[in-house]
Amino acid sequence: MEEMSKEERRRIERETKKQKKIEADLEPERLLREEMDLIRRKVSPQSDSVYLERLRGYVVVEGKEEE
Repeated sequence: MEEMSKEERRRIERETKKQKKIEADLEPERLLREEMDLIRRKVSPQSDSVYLERLRGYVVVEGKEEE
């Protein structure tokens, strides 16, 4: 195999560094989208399975003074 010239190696390193920077810049947006998708799945009436993390209720019965 032929070794890469200095210029080629530097070009590839620059491209790799540039790609990593782009990925790092997009990371917060990716995390936000994941959170939004999770919330959407939790509250979406279109899904067949209902996801309930916690259910709590308070019932008031009229006519009774007991709680």
